Amino acid sequence: MPAYYADALIEVSRAYRDGGAETVTTTVSDLTGREPTSFEQFIRDHRAAFT
Repeated sequence: MPAYYADALIEVSRAYRDGGAETVTTTVSDLTGREPTSFEQFIRDHRAAFT
C-alpha cells in the first residue's frame, strides 16, 4: 500500500475517532421527502443480495 494511501486512511480514522461522523442531518428526508431507512431495515430488505 502506498504511504500516501495509508496516511489518508489514518486521517479518516482520526476524523471518525474525533467525532467527525456524529452529526445527524435531515438531508435524506429533505431530498426525498421521506425518512431515511435504518441500516437494519436495509439489510432486511436486501438480505438476498448478501447471501
